[in-house]
Amino acid sequence: MRSARCWAAPSPTRSCRWCCAASSTPGSARRSSRACRRACAPPSRRPTERAVLFVPAVLSALALAWLDALQRLLAAGAGAAPRAPSPSALDAARAILRVPVGADRRQLRRAYRALARTYHPDAGGSEEMMKRLNEAYATLARGLRGDPGLRG
Repeated sequence: MRSARCWAAPSPTRSCRWCCAASSTPGSARRSSRACRRACAPPSRRPTERAVLFVPAVLSALALAWLDALQRLLAAGAGAAPRAPSPSALDAARAILRVPVGADRRQLRRAYRALARTYHPDAGGSEEMMKRLNEAYATLARGLRGDPGLRG
């Protein structure tokens, strides 16, 4: 039969600070020996316990960081594919920039710059018209970069 001495006590006559401190007689264990070992053992006696607890903590921190990055990407719209504008939007953009249907990049750039000099707010033009010019140029420039559905 086992003695009632605390497993973590430094000597048979002394008690540990956890399970035996509250008892009136030193050395009388109030917990089972396994519970006392877990609670009273110094860190050098429980390296596997620390390792077992460390791995889930690291994994949960990595998982949280990964989920935060995923939420930021989804909030920024990185998960959605860009939609091709309708043919009527392409026709409207060509009408704003005054370019023909088969215009190449050089013609598009020249038309945009000529109209930007006229309608820029610093040159006395309206901000609304400059905004429309920028949107039309961006729409047509995407089509020239090779996005399917934007040419034509």
